Amino acid sequence: MKVVAVDEGRATMTLAPDAPSVPAAGSVRRGAITVLVEAAAMAAAGGAEHSASDERAASSELFLSFLRPVPDHPLTAEARVVSRSGGRRNCEVEVRDWNGELVAKGFLSCEG
Repeated sequence: MKVVAVDEGRATMTLAPDAPSVPAAGSVRRGAITVLVEAAAMAAAGGAEHSASDERAASSELFLSFLRPVPDHPLTAEARVVSRSGGRRNCEVEVRDWNGELVAKGFLSCEG
């Protein structure tokens, strides 16, 4: 995974497929996409001053819809904070393929 941009309430990350994330069928594993969604959301929730792995924040809910199989190509996740309440932040994430086609959509809540 590579961080492309992190601003207040927004983050963009990319995932270049590699051997562990691509099974024999040639599509990206759903687990790899799930990790991409969580990392992007946590980066958006933490802002530019925190990394996606900041231990002060922890995801409490993660919902993810896979819209179609993803061929062995780079993916981009764009996350944005849609609401805040105290220390809780709710984020939406869209994952798109190299053509800009939506392949997964996620929602993550985090505390911290």
